[in-house]
Amino acid sequence: MAYLQKEKPPEHKQQPQKTYQQYPSYQSALHLRLIKQYQTMVVVLAIERAIFYNWKHFWLETDSTLVLHAFSHPKSVHWSIYNRWMNCINHINHINFRISHIYREGNVCVAKLASFGAQSSGYTWWDSPPSFVVQEFLKYRQELPFYRFS
Repeated sequence: MAYLQKEKPPEHKQQPQKTYQQYPSYQSALHLRLIKQYQTMVVVLAIERAIFYNWKHFWLETDSTLVLHAFSHPKSVHWSIYNRWMNCINHINHINFRISHIYREGNVCVAKLASFGAQSSGYTWWDSPPSFVVQEFLKYRQELPFYRFS
């Protein structure tokens, strides 16, 4: 009688687990989700501020197509802010609300505010234009041309 001896399996080496940084597609998807959540939350805070001040007219200009998408597809908003988002949507349905898309490059004020926001680590609210955009704001209101050279 012959017995077949099973070969021993090779020693199982513990492979180091990969982090999400090692998966570029996952990393970019996570990054996109976080950006959308952040941008949507900024709009929630602005609308909640309008509710607090009892504003009846509110015009939101945004350079974010993700935010525009959230208005037309509310279920795409992250679950952690979904209730607040829906409260804001309900409120803007009862006031004179307008939203428009503006290219960031087309408005120097928006570009400077976005740059400030990228460098800031906290929440800032101004009741009037901050000093670093006043000149550009006045030019923009008067519809004066602005040329940018790189």
